[in-house]
Amino acid sequence: MNPSCVVRGYAFGEILRRRYPHMDLQDVDNVHQGLEMVSEGKLDGFVGTLATVGYVIQNEFPNALKVAGKFDERWQLGVGVRNDEPELLSVFNKVIASVGPAEKQRILNRWVAVKFMRGTDYTLLWQVLALAAVGVVFLLWRNRVLRRAGLRLEEQNRQIREGEKRYRAIFNAPSDAIFLHDAETGRIVDVNQGMLEMYGVTYEEALGVDVRPMSSGEPPYTSEEALKKIRETVTHGPQTFDWHCRKADGTLFWGEVSLKYTEYGGKGYVIAVVRDMTERKRVEQEMVKVKKLESVGVLAGGIAHDFNNILAAIMGNINLALLDEELAAETKKLLAEAEKATIRAKGLTQQLLTFAKGGEPVKETSSLEEVIRDSAEFVLHGGPVACRYEIPEDLRLVDIDRGQISQVVQNIVLNAAQAMPEGGEIRISCENAVCHDEAEAPFAQGTEIVRIAITDTGIGIPANVLEKIFDPYFSAKKQGSGLGLAICQSIIDKHGGHITVESSPGAGSTFTISLPAASGQRRKEKKETATLVASLERRLKILVMDDEEAVRQVAGSMLEHLGHEVAYAADGEECIELYRQAMDSDAPFDLVIMDLTIPGGMGGREAAQELLALDPGAQIIVSSGYSNDPVLANYREFGFCAAIVKPFRLQELAEVLADEDS
Repeated sequence: MNPSCVVRGYAFGEILRRRYPHMDLQDVDNVHQGLEMVSEGKLDGFVGTLATVGYVIQNEFPNALKVAGKFDERWQLGVGVRNDEPELLSVFNKVIASVGPAEKQRILNRWVAVKFMRGTDYTLLWQVLALAAVGVVFLLWRNRVLRRAGLRLEEQNRQIREGEKRYRAIFNAPSDAIFLHDAETGRIVDVNQGMLEMYGVTYEEALGVDVRPMSSGEPPYTSEEALKKIRETVTHGPQTFDWHCRKADGTLFWGEVSLKYTEYGGKGYVIAVVRDMTERKRVEQEMVKVKKLESVGVLAGGIAHDFNNILAAIMGNINLALLDEELAAETKKLLAEAEKATIRAKGLTQQLLTFAKGGEPVKETSSLEEVIRDSAEFVLHGGPVACRYEIPEDLRLVDIDRGQISQVVQNIVLNAAQAMPEGGEIRISCENAVCHDEAEAPFAQGTEIVRIAITDTGIGIPANVLEKIFDPYFSAKKQGSGLGLAICQSIIDKHGGHITVESSPGAGSTFTISLPAASGQRRKEKKETATLVASLERRLKILVMDDEEAVRQVAGSMLEHLGHEVAYAADGEECIELYRQAMDSDAPFDLVIMDLTIPGGMGGREAAQELLALDPGAQIIVSSGYSNDPVLANYREFGFCAAIVKPFRLQELAEVLADEDS
């Protein structure tokens, strides 16, 4: 640190040295020298009078120096004169005395313009500032700590909110109803969205109550029983049971309830999951129906078989009687009506089998007109509904199971008639067509088809019913089984066809059936006129196997009428033995007609295999009253060369023989 200075000989220099002995003061020759050394940095300061220092700084160091401060001491300065000039002293005193304070200040300001910078002791200030800085730093640190804590808290809150959202999303995702019960009281403390939808209540309505309004209330489905189940879950563990539940509107439904105990937040809870069993119960009931139908199918098959055997004897004898030329015309007419009724009875047994068991169609090339007219008139006979037909003469033939297609027509016509209880008209129109629309499944483009449209003027079908009309067990009728149209669709599908419906309430309905046209129908048409003649051109030795004697006899009579030799067997074992004996003789059998089913004995399916093992060239025709048996539909796969359904007419038997003979 450099010393300060004063002008040598100045009185206040001595005064300062006495009062401030530690102050380092140097003497300089004059004011200019002292200020110059300060400006050069050789001295730290110069002590002098304000007027003198201010004047020199203003004139010689205007931009380099400034007055930094002043001493607190106030010294009275004056003008000095020589002792030997007292008069001069008197003059100075008078002049000075005549100048007032304001004038003195004005003169001083005129000659000395000093910017005075007061010096200050900044120690306390720096202490205050340091303390303030520490406080600010502490506050900043504290703020940062709090901010970090706030961020962590915000992140934790965010995670809690997200966890809550995730929990709610998972909680509300299942369609099952979820309850959270107080384990002690059974009170509901929380539920999910599935519960609100299943029971038809609001969230507020569900909370704070027990299971009383959610149960049927009839023993053993009371609130007391429910609370008992909840408490048993706490003591014995998870439980699952069926419960009769009640919705807000009073509707009752069955639910499968699963209970599980859990602890959370120091309390205790029971979680209940309720699954609506309405659909499962419906499926179970439908399965019961299916099992019943299977049982009915077994019964129906047996009845149909026996009934068809009886019909075979009746129809065969009527056929043979009609060949008697000596019969009166009226008698022949009566017999023809009896034959027609027998054919209808055959159709009824076929419907029974199709209803109960289904089955592959046994197809034959046929004209739809006869099937349509007979089926519709049979259903509408005696009722208030009339039927109008629009069937072209050149309608193509189709390969169909006549009994199954007859059932389709009867079902649709019956539904149409029931839609017009006050009477009306049903229009059945047919047309030949070629499939041009690829969307018309299952036909390929260019396929020749036959379309049947059955239109009524009834009440129509609502849209919500229309989309389910072919569903199994769905019925809009109170007494309906829900199987009629489902069976119709199944039959048409198995014929390689297509069935659709168009309807609107109050505007009637139209069912459209499309079937593929038969191939080679012209050859069939020509053959029908010559079948009897062809069958008589060659005498065959035929073995007839059937467990019913009446059926054997009528079939034999038909064959003999056609000019053939006939032998009989009651079951498969006898048939094989007779065939073996004939092979060893000079007169083997040309053809065997076997009944497919022999109660308590070997039927045609097993006998055919042994017969073919004995004679690979054996010609075997299968015959059965089970018209829906898959063997009849796919007879060649089982070794048969043809199939015929009992009861059969003479004409049908002749056609089969003609096919084999050709």
